[in-house]
Amino acid sequence: MTVHTRGGDLYIAWDGTQITMRGPAVTVFSSEINIDRLVAQYRNSTAL
Repeated sequence: MTVHTRGGDLYIAWDGTQITMRGPAVTVFSSEINIDRLVAQYRNSTAL
């Protein structure tokens, strides 16, 4: 099966147990996160 998307054609195959998708791939988002800082901010914002 071919799915036409704005980013190009996506080819999908299913063998009854496994789905395979092929097509163009590009990075659309990239980020980094400091988990320790995020947890500290969350704890401070929910303190009673």
